[in-house]
Amino acid sequence: MGLLLAKILALQAASSPEREGLPYWIFWLLISVILLLVAFIFLRDKDLRQRLSYFLFGAKRRMMRIGLQVRLRRENGRVKAVLRELGKKAWGLGLEPPQSEGLLIDIRSLEDQKSLLQQDGEVLGTQLQSLVKAKEEHERDFRSGIQGLEARRRPQEERLKELAQRIPSLPAVREELEKEKAGLQAEIEDLTRTIREQKASGREEIRRLAKDIGKLDGERQNVGAKIRTTERQTQPLFESLGRRIEESKTEHPDLAVFCSQIARSRKTIEDIQNEMERLHLTRA
Repeated sequence: MGLLLAKILALQAASSPEREGLPYWIFWLLISVILLLVAFIFLRDKDLRQRLSYFLFGAKRRMMRIGLQVRLRRENGRVKAVLRELGKKAWGLGLEPPQSEGLLIDIRSLEDQKSLLQQDGEVLGTQLQSLVKAKEEHERDFRSGIQGLEARRRPQEERLKELAQRIPSLPAVREELEKEKAGLQAEIEDLTRTIREQKASGREEIRRLAKDIGKLDGERQNVGAKIRTTERQTQPLFESLGRRIEESKTEHPDLAVFCSQIARSRKTIEDIQNEMERLHLTRA
C-alpha cells in the first residue's frame, strides 16, 4: 500500500511542471499599490495639481488660438478676393473713385497689354489649327498615294513571277515572253523608284509641318504665359481699386453685393480679433 501511494505522488509531481517567478496576483497587487500612492501624492500636493491644471489649460488655449488664427487668415483672404472682384467690376463699369488716377493708368496699361497678347494668341491659334489640318490632309494624301502606287505594282509583280515560271516550259514563245518580262521589270522599277521618292518627300513634308506646328505651339504657350503674368500683375491693382471704392463709399447697384460680402467678412474678422485679445488677456 505504501509503495502504491509513493508511485501516485511521483506521477503527480512529474505531470505538473514547476512554476517559476512571481504569481500574477502579486504583480497586480504591486501595480495597484503604486497607483494608490500616485493618487495620494496628487491629492496632497496642491502645487502639482495647479501645474497640471495650468498645463492642460495652456494646451487648450493654444489650440483655440491656432484655430482662431486659421479662421482669421481665411477671412482676410476672403476679403482680398472680394476686393479684387469689386475692383474688376468697378473697372468694367468705368467708375473712378477719388485719388485713383495713377492706379487707373497702371490698370489700363496692363489691360491694353493683355488685350494685344490675346489678339496675338488668337492669331497663333488660327495658324496652328490651319497647320494641323494641313498636316492631317497631307498624311492622308500621302498614305493614299503610296497605297495606290503599291496597288499598281502588285499585279505586275505577280505577272512577273508567273512569266518566270512559264518561260522555261514554253520555248516557242520564249522570245515574246522575255520581252514582256523585261517591260514588266522596267515598269516595276519605275514604280518602286516613284514610291521611294514619294515616301522620302512625303515624310520630309510631314516633318516640316510637325516642326512648324511645334514652333507655333511654343509661341502660343509663351503668349499664354505672358497673359497669365499680366493678369497676376493686375490682381493687386484691382484689389487696391476695390479698397478705394470701399473707402470712398462709391455707390452703384452692381457693387452692393460685393460691399455686403466685405462688410460681413470684416465683422467676422473683428469678432475673431476680439476673441484672440480676450485669450491673450486671460493668459496675462
